[in-house]
Amino acid sequence: MPYTSYRLYQQSNQLKDTSRVGLGILHVDIALWAVAKHSSKNRFVCFNELLAMELGGILDLPLANGFVISGLSVSGSDSPTSQLNFWSSISVGEDLPPADCELMLAERPSDAFGILVFDAWIANNDRNETNLTYNSIKNEVRAFDHEQAICNQTGINFLRSQQNDLSCLDCHSIAHHVKCLDGIVPWLDKLQAIPASVILHAVKKYACWLPNPTEYRTIASELVIRQKTLAYLFNKNQNNKELFPSVEKSLIEIPSVCTSFPQSFEVEVPCDNDYRI
Repeated sequence: MPYTSYRLYQQSNQLKDTSRVGLGILHVDIALWAVAKHSSKNRFVCFNELLAMELGGILDLPLANGFVISGLSVSGSDSPTSQLNFWSSISVGEDLPPADCELMLAERPSDAFGILVFDAWIANNDRNETNLTYNSIKNEVRAFDHEQAICNQTGINFLRSQQNDLSCLDCHSIAHHVKCLDGIVPWLDKLQAIPASVILHAVKKYACWLPNPTEYRTIASELVIRQKTLAYLFNKNQNNKELFPSVEKSLIEIPSVCTSFPQSFEVEVPCDNDYRI
């Protein structure tokens, strides 16, 4: 079944700051240029976006694909470009349908719960109706825009600050409509099945976009910690009305790798030569 081409923005303007680099999305179902701006004040945008798309692809989530743009040219996502001289948006396709999360949970529950677990894993605190879409007629779900996830705007300390809670879901548009959390269990199982070596490889692939590329192993380690403790955090918070206001008292058993969040959680991230591409 062919996907719909959605129009997200209709604008184009010259950038005065030519040090910027942009990340654009152009998928068979979503057409978007310059969804994220990489600048000296927000140096993690492209890394966050590209890594989120890579990790979402590993989980087989309905995310839009993307690439890096510089000026009017397109470059490989693993080769940084130095300048963005022109900011341009494609004005084609249909307008985005509204993100009716309640309807999405009723008709596409697996996708909705997958996005919820994914956002919790990468500490995405910016999932709302403007970066999530559901076309009920064509049965299409798409999520995009992850610049506030993983390293956010401050780097590895942001991910570390999120390790012992699910505060990133405070304003999550799907979490607020969930009535039962049993749908997260298959996705937590799928997440747990990802080897640490695969996570390391994904992070290293986009390390060139980090202000300090040598930090990629530390970021991979933090993502593995989050992966291993996420089920515990959902168990701990399944009756948290601030996170899940629509959930009635939940007593579901969420299989967890650990029964409590340890004060010191050592995760051995494999050496680079421990995986093969």
